[in-house]
Amino acid sequence: VEGLLDGQPQLTLYELAEHWGDCRLPVAPLEGGVIVYDAKSGVPFRELPLTEVIDHLEERDAGIVSVRPSDWLPGITPRLPSFDPAGATWRRSRLWVSPRGAVTPLHHEVTQNLLAQLEGDKEVTLYAPWTRPAMYPQRPWSGMPHTSRVTAHAPDHGRHPLFSLARPHRALLNPGDVLFIPAGWWHWVRALAPSLSHNTWFASGPVALLARGLERYKELRSLQL
Repeated sequence: VEGLLDGQPQLTLYELAEHWGDCRLPVAPLEGGVIVYDAKSGVPFRELPLTEVIDHLEERDAGIVSVRPSDWLPGITPRLPSFDPAGATWRRSRLWVSPRGAVTPLHHEVTQNLLAQLEGDKEVTLYAPWTRPAMYPQRPWSGMPHTSRVTAHAPDHGRHPLFSLARPHRALLNPGDVLFIPAGWWHWVRALAPSLSHNTWFASGPVALLARGLERYKELRSLQL
């Protein structure tokens, strides 16, 4: 939805650095703008002061911050978008700080997702759930079980020939825009500028129970993405 947040107070990178810059947060390393992860152990996070990340957001490998804001940034909740989907019995949110050119890997969730763009621009590329065989999912017991083995921004069609048959759907997010990503839709994201985003996952009924179970599974395995 274009401009859904227009007219509402929106958190900025400047405000984030001014009020929460001293907070040490887990940062996902980047190489060539892409999150570094191991299929077995997941993402090797390191903790850095938030200002150290924000000061280098023009550098593609500055690292990505992805945290539950209420856990890591005291008092920030009133400055963030608040969504209360009807009937939702499970909700979780994350704040994302991304450098220009950063790419998150192709992945999907079992829950619905509302992605709000606060500052900078992002391009989101999506694939429908029925293209799953062409997504080459990681094994359920891997360190990134919800991701694809395909490097979506630079695919190797020799290794993953079915991927070229999947039809992409692209959305450009500007500040104030909100994108609804339905459950099961595969997607990857590129930051076109230093970027601040906030997303809300939500679910109800049996899916909410599944989400809680997956959350516990990630905690037991110390998986953060």
